[in-house]
Amino acid sequence: STLAKEAIKKRIRLETLSEEMRILYVALTRAKEKLIITLKQVIKIISKSFSQSEFLPLGYEMEFSDSGVFAPIVLRLSDGRKIELIGKIDRVDTMRLDDRLYVRVIDYKSSNRDITLEDIKDGISLQLLTYLSAIIQNMKEKGEKYVIPAAMNYFTLSEKMLHLDKSFGEDEIKNKIIEKYRLKGIFLKDIEILNKMDNRFDTNERLIDVSKMSYSRNSKKLLEEKEYEEMCIKIRDILKSISEEIINGVVSISPNKKCDSCKYCDFSTICRKDIKV
Repeated sequence: STLAKEAIKKRIRLETLSEEMRILYVALTRAKEKLIITLKQVIKIISKSFSQSEFLPLGYEMEFSDSGVFAPIVLRLSDGRKIELIGKIDRVDTMRLDDRLYVRVIDYKSSNRDITLEDIKDGISLQLLTYLSAIIQNMKEKGEKYVIPAAMNYFTLSEKMLHLDKSFGEDEIKNKIIEKYRLKGIFLKDIEILNKMDNRFDTNERLIDVSKMSYSRNSKKLLEEKEYEEMCIKIRDILKSISEEIINGVVSISPNKKCDSCKYCDFSTICRKDIKV
């Protein structure tokens, strides 16, 4: 009968919903367990990084704005107009050595991120260098005579599990976890400062993504003091150029093939970057 059929359908729907809820509960429980494991690992790594470094946090979520810790980032355009950039950096570390103040900025990310000089020059990764440049300028305006860029880093808070070989021993597992959470980015090429940034710099327990080997090989992750300072100046020219294009309404179709930001764009079908011909 129709009534019996409806009853069967209702029973099936309820059983299906029950199974969906069971799967969802299991998924959420596993996600919670993964999050707890990640948090425990992150806390251990942060604690370890503090014990290995002479750099200390100046502050967290330090804001660039009229009401923030630092003044807005002011750009003077070629036509005389003024642009003010505001924002917030997750963490700023400093270390004083004699009359010099070394500064490191750290941005926390939920996914694996790194930064290269090529990405900065191409206008893909501007955030870290922008904040580092602004902090240095703000500190100099507040009376610090020598403010030196020490590093700009990403700290990954990923809950992605590590794939470990069954043959790995305890030390190998420990090193894999440390490797996963190392600070990635660009560092000052100064062996003394790198050792003060991480006193395990010459071991596998280092928590910065450079080593003595990369130091000797002139890695692109390391910049001389003069090069770093030049980049801090150059970033303002890049930001000015982008600001002028925005104000002048420059909207030419020119997708950057090295950048994945197009996947978040509502107009990706217009430039047809992803269409294979």
